[in-house]
Amino acid sequence: MVYVSDRAAGTVTRIARDQSTTVVMRGLDRPVGLALDLEGRLLVAEERAGRITRREAGGSRTILVSGVKQPRWLDVGEDATVFIAARRLTRGTDPEPDDESAEPEVVLALTSTGALTIFADGFRALRGIVAGDGVLYAATDGRRGEPRVGGVVFQIPVLPGARAGAPMPLGAPGRFTKPTALAQDRLGALFVTTQEPAVDEQPIKRAIAKLHPEGRVNVFAGGLDRVQGLAFDSAGNLYVADGSVGRILRFLAPPVPELGPLAAITNEPSIRVTGTTLPESRLDGRVDGGSSLFTTQGEADGGFALAIPLALNAENTLEIFTTSHRGDGLTGAPAEATVRHDNVPPETTLLSGPPSPTGETAAVFSFSGSDDVTSPDDLRFAWRLDNQPLGEFANARLVTLTDLADGAHRFEVVARDRAGNIDPTPASKTFTVSQSRIALVEPEAGATVPAGLRLVRGTVATGGLEISVTINGIAAAV
Repeated sequence: MVYVSDRAAGTVTRIARDQSTTVVMRGLDRPVGLALDLEGRLLVAEERAGRITRREAGGSRTILVSGVKQPRWLDVGEDATVFIAARRLTRGTDPEPDDESAEPEVVLALTSTGALTIFADGFRALRGIVAGDGVLYAATDGRRGEPRVGGVVFQIPVLPGARAGAPMPLGAPGRFTKPTALAQDRLGALFVTTQEPAVDEQPIKRAIAKLHPEGRVNVFAGGLDRVQGLAFDSAGNLYVADGSVGRILRFLAPPVPELGPLAAITNEPSIRVTGTTLPESRLDGRVDGGSSLFTTQGEADGGFALAIPLALNAENTLEIFTTSHRGDGLTGAPAEATVRHDNVPPETTLLSGPPSPTGETAAVFSFSGSDDVTSPDDLRFAWRLDNQPLGEFANARLVTLTDLADGAHRFEVVARDRAGNIDPTPASKTFTVSQSRIALVEPEAGATVPAGLRLVRGTVATGGLEISVTINGIAAAV
């Protein structure tokens, strides 16, 4: 949804997604700048009336600021501070001009407490402003008292308490003349209307330039009539109010990129995102809305592959953006995906096993596991006997071993979680299988015998195996 002010008619019109229009405010006194506050309410700078008016949800109006000299441009910061480009803080007694001969010179700040202060001043021909990511950008013709160099877009840090840091030019000054309206896309690039951009000696007038975060400038569109306002919608489409001809232009952003299959959980420190998008586009990825961008250029057929580092042992929300014309065009809405990073291995627990020694040639083991991310039901287990290679990981939590030979054995089992982490310390049990049965004949069980050598006789069942018998360390004849 886009709002457009008509200074001559004193109206504000809403343009819906289906391009239908509705006049939502009438009787305004030369409305110019528009902005939405954090609650989605419309703010209007009434230049001749010297006030800022807010349209409430039900259509009523609230005056936020009055008595300001020539307020023209507006924007709202992340902390709800309303920034106002105006000529002065107070109106004085001199009459308001009916044209644009007197440009604003100061930026005012209206805080959420209602305090109105001068945020920054000393500008020459202050025009559009836009707030974002802790910075206020201002389109100007430079600073008063400094040599004229053409158009300058200043970046002004917003400090706590709605105070201004030192203004610094974004990019080289003089790259365009008379910059007017500003709009910031979702990746931080500025779009600025200009009478004439100085880009690679291109003879283009009445244009829209794209000012990249690193200061590079390219021409986005030219040959327009009298460009005034700029605004983006949620899809990244750019709307342009083209002055005296009374038209609104819409430049379409690229569609959301289509992502290939992506693992929901991984133990790798980065993930490779593949997909398709508009051919010859730039792809940018970011994690959890952060400022770091990971960039690649798409192929001629629209395919792309992008490696994105992940926040360790955390859920990562990925956003993948397409910017047309290899990064010089518009940025569309992102494709989103969630990937959980997990490099913490699970714990394996052996629940039961055979007694030791055992006369059985079969043994049953049960086991389970736990993990900080993967549920117990989603763990997989692999086991081995007597240092053999581990078997395949499976969902089974019960193993039956058969045909066990006489002697000592060692059973080991490990758990693996959904991210592929394997318990480095297997749960294990050592046990002995013995099929021999010894029965004493002489002396009888419980009998008392004197000290010294005694003859001990008995029987042994060997199961067909060759065995030896010792009694108190003395070998017996079998």
